[in-house]
Amino acid sequence: MEEIQEELGSCSPGSLATDLRCFLCSFTFTEPVELSRCQHFYCRECISQYWQEKGLRCPECGTDCEGESLRINPLLCRLVEYLRCQGRVVETSGPACKEHGKRLERYCITDSELICLDCRDSRKHLYHEVLNNQDAAQEFKERLKESVKELEGKVQHQNSLKEQCEALQEKITKRSEELEAHVKHSFGKLRALLQEEEDALLQELQQEQEKLQRIMEKRIERLCHSLEVLKDGMQEVQKQLEEEDTHTFLQNLKETLARVNPEIEAVDKTPPVLSGEKYTGPIQFWIWKKMFQILDIAPKNLKLDQNTASPFLVISDGVKVRCGDKKKAVADVPERFDPAACVLGSGGFDRGQHYWEVVVGPKVEWGLGVARESATRKGEIRLSPSNGFWALVREGGEYGAFTLPPTPLIFQKKPQRVGVLLDYEAGRVSFYDPERRTHLYTFHAADFGERVYPFFFTGVKEGKGDPLRIVHPQF
Repeated sequence: MEEIQEELGSCSPGSLATDLRCFLCSFTFTEPVELSRCQHFYCRECISQYWQEKGLRCPECGTDCEGESLRINPLLCRLVEYLRCQGRVVETSGPACKEHGKRLERYCITDSELICLDCRDSRKHLYHEVLNNQDAAQEFKERLKESVKELEGKVQHQNSLKEQCEALQEKITKRSEELEAHVKHSFGKLRALLQEEEDALLQELQQEQEKLQRIMEKRIERLCHSLEVLKDGMQEVQKQLEEEDTHTFLQNLKETLARVNPEIEAVDKTPPVLSGEKYTGPIQFWIWKKMFQILDIAPKNLKLDQNTASPFLVISDGVKVRCGDKKKAVADVPERFDPAACVLGSGGFDRGQHYWEVVVGPKVEWGLGVARESATRKGEIRLSPSNGFWALVREGGEYGAFTLPPTPLIFQKKPQRVGVLLDYEAGRVSFYDPERRTHLYTFHAADFGERVYPFFFTGVKEGKGDPLRIVHPQF
């Protein structure tokens, strides 16, 4: 032992810690064993586990260790123990186990924690999956590499979603600008109409005022002339009254009497009146009516076409329709729906914008919209744009747009009146709740291709007797 002390006297603790460290676990040897074929040293536990997992070879140089027996090197064990007692071994590889005070040489995958060899053999970790630190680190690095790939994929996906959202945001902004321009244009037309009507009415008022002013100016001019004649006569008469010479007075009497009764131009005494009725009448009513005439958006005298009505329908006043209890005997013409409880409006549209309103009331089954002239009318009717129908429907208390597949709709309040707006050139059919001024649904990019007609479905179940009723704007 004295020789060992002399031999180690000049060695630094750092170099000793490095020389006595296991290649596999990087800790100071525990039960060190020597491989006889290559003279490399390892902890017995470390090399045993390595051979079980990686095969019988030296981890450091790769020498084949088939048939190798693991024998603890007693000299190296004593050396490690001696140096440990002398404080010459410095453990530099992390904290020790709080419970056993030993190196944390293993990693428990089950509990996700570093453990010592005593922990590994304890009841707590007896059936847990445990790896040495190096293998555990390698395994989890591989897992993390896969996680990084997954994260890269998620980042890519999120970037794609972000780009889609940004594109949608830009689309929303553009659409909002288009709608803002449309609203401004619509109100601009109304303001222009109001300004035009106001200017025209004020111009008429100005012209009438100027006409009456000219009449009054002429009257005043005549009256002023008459006043001058009368004043001159008064002065002359007054002068004659002051004449003291009787002969002269009588000599001028005839002329004086003529001055007393001069010829005065007659003036029309009828007072010219600026008629206020035209300017104080129901101006707003007249302009409102003219506004609708100019916009020409509401179909004039929209009625229900009896020739298209199902034999089960009952039409009254040309604007009300309900489903009856019996099938009527009517002419079986090609344009008639049979048996579907449907009817079209009279007069179709192949251009322009058109708007009408229908009172649906408490009915739990109805349908409204437009239909192509060539749409099927016999047998079972399938409402969809591909079949020539653009319709908003209520069935069984549920609302929906008859697209393919149908689009369910939920409204906060049940509409009692529905407005239908057809924009033929734009290929749009929109539905509104006019009482609340809310939008219900819009069919876009509709390919009409021919004349279309207002479409009505009364329903055949609960509440079928309640009528649908077309309402016209009242002026």
